[in-house]
Amino acid sequence: MRRLVTPSIVIALVAMLVGFIYRHFADDPADATVANYARSGLHAMGIAFSGWAVHLYFISRRSEWIRRWPLWFELCLRSMLMAVVVAIAVVTLQVALYSNRAMTPENNFTMSGIPNWPRYRNPELDSLLDRYYSTIPREPRLQLLADINVHIAQNLN
Repeated sequence: MRRLVTPSIVIALVAMLVGFIYRHFADDPADATVANYARSGLHAMGIAFSGWAVHLYFISRRSEWIRRWPLWFELCLRSMLMAVVVAIAVVTLQVALYSNRAMTPENNFTMSGIPNWPRYRNPELDSLLDRYYSTIPREPRLQLLADINVHIAQNLN
């Protein structure tokens, strides 16, 4: 376990730096707050650690079964699993912001699945998220993602 401490610290610091850099280039300079930078850094760390966990599984003894398959199969499976885990980590952050996932008195403060812990409710954000998840062309999808980030930066800090 001690061998994992240093790489974990390095991954955390590099991921946080990447989150800061992303925030610097993606945000309007007027929205450059410590809270925005911290949130982006923590999100990047969560994504990096999910990828790191997949990597650790594949180098452990528990994954010996995969090494018995041809190399092309092993590479495909590793790539697919890494993509799925990172995508789940990214999407979970967005899903947690949906209004209908908020724990309120109306639903007895209970929610199955991934709840909206901060209980932030905004129909504008819900509309943006719905349009983002239903849009396929890349440019409109990127614009919607930028609009979602602007909404979050302006209203959740």
